[in-house]
Amino acid sequence: MSTEKVATVDSFQVGLPPAYRPAEVKGQSKTGWKVSVAVLAVAVVVLVITGGFYIGYLQNELAQRTTLEQAKTFAVRFHEKGNIVQEKIAVNLQTQTETFFGVKHNDVPKFTAVNDFKQGITVVHVPSAGACYVRVLDTTFPKPQDLKDELDAHANETWDEVPREYHYFKTVKPAIGDASFLPAEIKSHCQGLPIYWTVPVSSPGVNSRQRRVAAELTEAQRSVAVCVRVFGRHIFTVSF
Repeated sequence: MSTEKVATVDSFQVGLPPAYRPAEVKGQSKTGWKVSVAVLAVAVVVLVITGGFYIGYLQNELAQRTTLEQAKTFAVRFHEKGNIVQEKIAVNLQTQTETFFGVKHNDVPKFTAVNDFKQGITVVHVPSAGACYVRVLDTTFPKPQDLKDELDAHANETWDEVPREYHYFKTVKPAIGDASFLPAEIKSHCQGLPIYWTVPVSSPGVNSRQRRVAAELTEAQRSVAVCVRVFGRHIFTVSF
């Protein structure tokens, strides 16, 4: 008979790490499963919460990028009478509006003008006149997408001086009572001010002399007529 010692199951277990000892594992299996399930549940909850935050973050980033793409403000520089004038233009593709922020220079007063393509109107606020004016949108203005593309394509450029075009309008009194239709971009500017509808003056009644007089108005005379240039393209004189 051989005297070589044969390893029994019990003696073999002694050399195993505690986690692999069947007797010990058997006694702790129920508790171990509970702990494992609890840890797994916590991990799933953490994953769901983290995933939710991440998805929310991505959605927020996407929304912000979409908003930035839908609404953009441009700094525009152009030559006028030997000077370089800088103004701002905000284009909003979602609301289909174009907002022009005009600075006071030469014979042009400070103004804010909004082209609202959904309603088909232009609203102009002239602080020096203490009033706002509404007229039918000029269809020759580029649409918001076209204007945005044009401004993007010529960013950081200084525009050449554009020949002036005069458009004359007469205010319709009394002032508008309900101004709730005004675009949000200019509503706060017109709050508390008289708001007038304006109608174009027939071209036969506007001769070259009247154009020269309108172009040469002094600051004091602007209480009678307001010349507004929009983006160096159009000037319309509002008489009231």
